[in-house]
Amino acid sequence: MVAIFQKKCIWLFLLCAFQVNRVYGQLYFETVGGIYPYNVCTCTLGPIASPVGSNAIAIALNNNPYYLDGLDVFEYNLVTGISTLVGSVPNGGNNMVVDANGIIYVIGADAMGSGLSSINPITGITTDLGYFPGDYLPIGDLFIYGGELYCTMFQNSSDSYIVKIPGNDPTAAFNLFPITNGGGYGTASFILNGVETVFIDGYDGSGNQGLYTVDMATGTFDLICPNTTIYDLGAKTGASFPACCENYAGSFVQNSLLTACKNQSITLTHQNDQVLNGGSVLRFVLVSDSLAVPASVLAVSPTPSFNFNPATMTTGTTYFVAAVAAPLVNGAIDWGNVCFDIGYFVPVKWNALPAVAFEANNAPFCNNGSPLAITANFSGSPPFTLTYNVSGIGSFTQSYPGMSGVLEFTPPADFLGPIVVQATSLLDINCVCN
Repeated sequence: MVAIFQKKCIWLFLLCAFQVNRVYGQLYFETVGGIYPYNVCTCTLGPIASPVGSNAIAIALNNNPYYLDGLDVFEYNLVTGISTLVGSVPNGGNNMVVDANGIIYVIGADAMGSGLSSINPITGITTDLGYFPGDYLPIGDLFIYGGELYCTMFQNSSDSYIVKIPGNDPTAAFNLFPITNGGGYGTASFILNGVETVFIDGYDGSGNQGLYTVDMATGTFDLICPNTTIYDLGAKTGASFPACCENYAGSFVQNSLLTACKNQSITLTHQNDQVLNGGSVLRFVLVSDSLAVPASVLAVSPTPSFNFNPATMTTGTTYFVAAVAAPLVNGAIDWGNVCFDIGYFVPVKWNALPAVAFEANNAPFCNNGSPLAITANFSGSPPFTLTYNVSGIGSFTQSYPGMSGVLEFTPPADFLGPIVVQATSLLDINCVCN
């Protein structure tokens, strides 16, 4: 017999009997120190369930754990604390799962290769289902998805795959998807929020281990809990859990475009109708692209009020504000957490302030009672209302329908100059510049 690739799988039974938090019990981790319940919404471990180890573990339909000790499969009774021999397998193993009918499946290895066995826990009858083709190594984990049997396995001693076992026949097994992020030693499935979900361990680009979900239609891996040490995963196949994340970001009174001048704040009115999961907070984000969050986030605020930032923004551009209900990591929104909600986006825009530049003829002016004319060139959105002061003469207000106009005033007969014209206020259709 060849060596079995060992995985330390710790019994899960104490947790099943003493759950105190409804979001715990969906998934179980064997990690440093033993087995722990795991909250997939907050990516946190619950209190340790048991430090006892075994080669493999699965959860029975009655929530009792099965554990593999050498060639023998035992059931641990949660009420009595007594272990009962259920059956034995020919090749030991380190993969185990229970299907929706209560049948136990175990993968082991011997000189013939990697083989699959099943045990009927009622009769204790063990059935040898055959060997896998090629050089598959049972270093992964069995799981059920869509009522069919799958396993994560090594092939060619280095490449790991999600392998489908059609009709529970290992001779017909084939590679479904490569496990591109490494890992795959721990895999489990259950129904979360009405969706059958497969969870698997893996590694990110920096070599850090974490918990992923797998899209079984595309083979896409999605990291939901980074920096999480995992040795093995376990869950009751077919178990259905209600939504563990209740975050709702709420809504704004406004839903159409809001505008302001670049020297003003834009403030929305939140209706205070948010619902926050434990450990989550309400935040507001200003983004440049509502379809590219969080990469497009320009600012985050505890209140729905934002100022124009010339370092990251331009006037006349439409931005968006949304409410976010989510957990925080080091004071920042944890965008990688599955428990967050983004409300609808309200468009906002800052307008440039109007400006005026004066043009005057610098030739000497003879005060003979004639009016003095100075050209005003405007930037902004007409019409404009300009208030200006002429030194020694007074203050004037004039309106202009276009992008330029003429300031006319007549100095008094005894005025000797010089003449200094200074704009004190300019109003266009959008903003006032003082």
